[in-house]
Amino acid sequence: MMRRYDFQRLLPVCAWLATGLAACSTTPDAETVQASAPAPLAGLAAQQLAPGECGLFGWDASPFRAFVFFATEEKALYHDGSQTMTLSPSGPFPAEDYGPVQLDLGPEEPVNDSLRYASARITQKLDDGFTRVQPVAILQMCQPVGAAS
Repeated sequence: MMRRYDFQRLLPVCAWLATGLAACSTTPDAETVQASAPAPLAGLAAQQLAPGECGLFGWDASPFRAFVFFATEEKALYHDGSQTMTLSPSGPFPAEDYGPVQLDLGPEEPVNDSLRYASARITQKLDDGFTRVQPVAILQMCQPVGAAS
């Protein structure tokens, strides 16, 4: 034969147990959480295109998505995590050769009135002879003529 329990009598016991378990758990304070989280990479400042100008905007593949690459027909900016370099393109826009930095765009995907290169890579020749490869997501877009910049 099954016993019938009086749930109204068990309710205070359940509440007491829940309160006891909550008192045993601890949460770290905000300072501890901030100290243990990795710092985001510094990146480039916001960039704008003039009306009629086209550009490449690149974000690294880290969880923080730092803005690290910007290029137009005349120049490029690249932030490698420690410094920002101003580069000159060698070739027509969008160039792949920027002197010490090479850009491999990979396959393109149309997005609205722009192109997205989800698997692009920036390759940088370092002074010590090594090569640094940084995965980036690149968006190529043009500012329409007559648009406010």
